[in-house]
Amino acid sequence: MRAMQIIDDLTQGQQTFACHKTTISVEDHEGYSAKQAGPKSQHCAGAMILLKKIGRANQMMRWMERLGGYHPRRLDMTAPVFDSPAEFINAHGRAHRDMCRRAGTKA
Repeated sequence: MRAMQIIDDLTQGQQTFACHKTTISVEDHEGYSAKQAGPKSQHCAGAMILLKKIGRANQMMRWMERLGGYHPRRLDMTAPVFDSPAEFINAHGRAHRDMCRRAGTKA
């Protein structure tokens, strides 16, 4: 479900997706830790590459290109990034099923 939400947010919602290397850890009121975008977060290069591959640069990418903060030619299009949203979603679904199988639970 999360993979589908990410793709929908990027393509339909025109949202950004923070690079995991630039997120910060936060703790909720129950003590659970999670990652979220912080003041120095950057857009995920893998997400931008996927959007470029499918010809769907989102609103933020277009704005930042016009402002000079994003240069599409600098993206490494040979990086190991999924070729389509379906491939991204399917791979994450398999990973979830594998994790559940190892834990002895149902996906």
